[in-house]
Amino acid sequence: MKKAFCILTAIMLIFTALVFSASATGGTDGSVTWDYNPSSKVLTFSGSGAIPGYDQSDNRPWRDANGCKTLVIQSGVTGIGTNAFYTFNSLESVTIADSVKTIGRCAFQNCGELLTVSMGDGVTSICSAAFSQCYKLTEV
Repeated sequence: MKKAFCILTAIMLIFTALVFSASATGGTDGSVTWDYNPSSKVLTFSGSGAIPGYDQSDNRPWRDANGCKTLVIQSGVTGIGTNAFYTFNSLESVTIADSVKTIGRCAFQNCGELLTVSMGDGVTSICSAAFSQCYKLTEV
Protein backbone atom coordinates (compact mmCIF):
# COMPACT_ATOMS: atom_id res chain seq x y z
CA MET A 1 0.00 0.00 0.00
CA LYS A 2 2.82 2.38 0.94
CA LYS A 3 4.73 1.53 -2.25
CA ALA A 4 1.65 2.14 -4.41
CA PHE A 5 1.12 5.52 -2.73
CA CYS A 6 4.74 6.52 -3.42
CA ILE A 7 4.49 5.48 -7.07
CA LEU A 8 1.20 7.35 -7.50
CA THR A 9 2.65 10.46 -5.87
CA ALA A 10 5.71 10.32 -8.13
CA ILE A 11 3.54 10.00 -11.24
CA MET A 12 1.42 12.97 -10.14
CA LEU A 13 4.53 15.09 -9.54
CA ILE A 14 5.95 14.23 -12.97
CA PHE A 15 2.62 14.99 -14.65
CA THR A 16 2.36 18.33 -12.83
CA ALA A 17 5.89 19.28 -13.85
CA LEU A 18 5.18 18.42 -17.49
CA VAL A 19 1.94 20.42 -17.56
CA PHE A 20 3.51 23.50 -16.00
CA SER A 21 6.65 23.42 -18.11
CA ALA A 22 4.68 22.96 -21.33
CA SER A 23 2.38 25.87 -20.58
CA ALA A 24 5.00 28.43 -19.59
CA THR A 25 3.75 31.86 -20.58
CA GLY A 26 6.44 34.14 -19.29
CA GLY A 27 9.78 34.45 -17.65
CA THR A 28 13.10 36.20 -17.51
CA ASP A 29 16.26 35.40 -19.41
CA GLY A 30 19.06 37.62 -18.16
CA SER A 31 17.71 41.16 -17.97
CA VAL A 32 15.05 40.55 -20.63
CA THR A 33 11.52 39.50 -19.70
CA TRP A 34 9.13 37.70 -22.01
CA ASP A 35 5.40 37.23 -21.80
CA TYR A 36 3.18 35.10 -24.04
CA ASN A 37 -0.56 35.64 -24.21
CA PRO A 38 -1.98 32.40 -25.69
CA SER A 39 -5.43 33.88 -26.35
CA SER A 40 -4.14 36.81 -28.43
CA LYS A 41 -1.08 34.84 -29.62
CA VAL A 42 1.21 37.81 -28.84
CA LEU A 43 4.75 37.27 -27.53
CA THR A 44 6.25 40.40 -25.94
CA PHE A 45 9.84 41.05 -24.83
CA SER A 46 10.74 43.91 -22.50
CA GLY A 47 13.52 44.93 -20.14
CA SER A 48 17.05 45.96 -20.95
CA GLY A 49 19.84 44.20 -22.77
CA ALA A 50 19.73 41.64 -25.55
CA ILE A 51 17.51 38.64 -26.10
CA PRO A 52 20.07 35.83 -25.75
CA GLY A 53 21.15 33.62 -28.60
CA TYR A 54 20.83 29.84 -28.54
CA ASP A 55 22.70 27.06 -30.34
CA GLN A 56 19.57 24.90 -30.32
CA SER A 57 16.01 26.17 -30.52
CA ASP A 58 14.94 23.60 -27.90
CA ASN A 59 16.91 25.54 -25.28
CA ARG A 60 14.90 28.77 -25.61
CA PRO A 61 12.70 29.29 -22.56
CA TRP A 62 9.95 30.74 -24.79
CA ARG A 63 9.96 27.74 -27.19
CA ASP A 64 6.41 26.82 -26.12
CA ALA A 65 5.20 30.20 -27.48
CA ASN A 66 5.87 28.90 -31.01
CA GLY A 67 2.15 29.34 -31.79
CA CYS A 68 2.45 33.11 -31.54
CA LYS A 69 1.39 35.19 -34.51
CA THR A 70 2.71 38.56 -33.31
CA LEU A 71 6.09 39.36 -31.75
CA VAL A 72 6.65 42.71 -30.04
CA ILE A 73 10.13 43.70 -28.89
CA GLN A 74 9.76 46.76 -26.69
CA SER A 75 12.05 49.70 -26.03
CA GLY A 76 14.99 48.82 -23.81
CA VAL A 77 15.82 45.55 -25.54
CA THR A 78 19.12 46.07 -27.41
CA GLY A 79 19.54 42.96 -29.55
CA ILE A 80 18.06 39.73 -30.83
CA GLY A 81 20.32 36.72 -30.44
CA THR A 82 21.20 33.83 -32.73
CA ASN A 83 18.26 31.47 -33.42
CA ALA A 84 16.02 33.43 -31.02
CA PHE A 85 12.89 32.79 -33.11
CA TYR A 86 14.18 30.15 -35.52
CA THR A 87 11.28 28.08 -36.94
CA PHE A 88 8.50 30.05 -35.24
CA ASN A 89 6.16 28.67 -37.88
CA SER A 90 3.04 30.67 -36.96
CA LEU A 91 4.75 34.06 -36.65
CA GLU A 92 3.17 36.62 -39.01
CA SER A 93 4.36 40.03 -37.81
CA VAL A 94 7.27 41.44 -35.84
CA THR A 95 7.65 44.89 -34.29
CA ILE A 96 11.18 45.84 -33.23
CA ALA A 97 11.78 48.93 -31.07
CA ASP A 98 14.34 51.65 -31.87
CA SER A 99 16.56 50.45 -29.01
CA VAL A 100 17.42 47.21 -30.84
CA LYS A 101 20.83 47.54 -32.53
CA THR A 102 21.56 44.01 -33.77
CA ILE A 103 19.63 41.07 -35.16
CA GLY A 104 21.60 37.86 -34.79
CA ARG A 105 22.36 35.05 -37.19
CA CYS A 106 19.31 32.97 -38.11
CA ALA A 107 17.19 34.96 -35.63
CA PHE A 108 14.05 34.56 -37.74
CA GLN A 109 15.18 31.86 -40.14
CA ASN A 110 12.48 29.51 -41.40
CA CYS A 111 9.55 31.56 -40.08
CA GLY A 112 7.42 30.44 -43.00
CA GLU A 113 4.35 32.59 -42.24
CA LEU A 114 6.22 35.84 -41.51
CA LEU A 115 4.63 38.64 -43.56
CA THR A 116 5.82 41.94 -42.06
CA VAL A 117 8.67 43.27 -39.95
CA SER A 118 8.57 46.78 -38.54
CA MET A 119 12.11 47.76 -37.50
CA GLY A 120 13.12 50.76 -35.48
CA ASP A 121 15.76 53.20 -36.69
CA GLY A 122 18.30 51.79 -34.25
CA VAL A 123 19.06 48.56 -36.13
CA THR A 124 22.64 48.84 -37.42
CA SER A 125 23.51 45.17 -37.93
CA ILE A 126 21.57 42.27 -39.41
CA CYS A 127 23.63 39.08 -39.35
CA SER A 128 23.65 36.37 -42.01
CA ALA A 129 20.49 34.35 -42.60
CA ALA A 130 18.54 36.44 -40.08
CA PHE A 131 15.46 36.27 -42.33
CA SER A 132 16.46 33.32 -44.48
CA GLN A 133 13.59 31.11 -45.70
CA CYS A 134 10.94 33.67 -44.76
CA TYR A 135 9.34 33.27 -48.17
CA LYS A 136 6.14 35.17 -47.36
CA LEU A 137 7.97 38.22 -46.00
CA THR A 138 6.63 41.11 -48.06
CA GLU A 139 7.26 44.19 -45.96
CA VAL A 140 10.16 45.43 -43.85
